[in-house]
Amino acid sequence: RSLSVDDWDMIHKESAFNWLIGDHDGHGGNFLRLADDQIVSIDKGQIAKFYHKDRLAFDYNPNATYGEISVLNRTLADYADGRLGEFVLPTDIKKLSRLDDFFAQVEAMPDEEFIALWRGYAEAAAQKRLGAFSDWTLEEFYENALKRKKNLRRDFLALLDDAEKKRRAALGIE
Repeated sequence: RSLSVDDWDMIHKESAFNWLIGDHDGHGGNFLRLADDQIVSIDKGQIAKFYHKDRLAFDYNPNATYGEISVLNRTLADYADGRLGEFVLPTDIKKLSRLDDFFAQVEAMPDEEFIALWRGYAEAAAQKRLGAFSDWTLEEFYENALKRKKNLRRDFLALLDDAEKKRRAALGIE
């Protein structure tokens, strides 16, 4: 079944959440369509694993050695290269209400509350020097998590915009 604008809105929202928490394992097997037709992302086992060295780009794929690529990265790369032809990926925030609402919720969350949500995981991971904590202190992690939170809308929309610009160039569209 082809995906609707509403489906892409849900996938973009879930992908933005995955970026926020540093989970780059959003491949097709980690998305489910529920009985109510909602699409959700599951399996957050890579949370913050690459947080200290990742980047929000559709050519960034730390799971390439496992033969996996996130749904968003695969789609954006194909889209940017013009391999999806006439297909127009919804990238206009005015058409992506779930994504826009998600950004608004993240932006409205007090920083202290956001850090509190990380605290249990971050302290345990820091103690074992897992993922980002192989390079960062707990304070550096919190600082970078807050930076990601504050720039989430700007950075994610820039990613979508970059894919659209590259697609237009690849297809010779003005």
